[in-house]
Amino acid sequence: MSENKYNYIDFFSGVGGFHLGSEWAGLEWNKSFSSEIEKYPISVYQKRFPDSIPLGDITKIDCDLLIKEYGTRWIITSGFP
Repeated sequence: MSENKYNYIDFFSGVGGFHLGSEWAGLEWNKSFSSEIEKYPISVYQKRFPDSIPLGDITKIDCDLLIKEYGTRWIITSGFP
């Protein structure tokens, strides 16, 4: 893991507009994650960002575990639920 890069998590990610914008801005991530529950947006997101790890329902995400595993350097975006 590069110490100069952040991890990225996209809550209520939809089809990945924030993630796409971050790529257009030239940002790169150690690891990226998404949180979405609707089937169609999940399928689009995974097609656009196949390396992103889908976490599913936001109420079931263990943020303490993510911090323990991936550290404290995060960029967080969120769509409207």
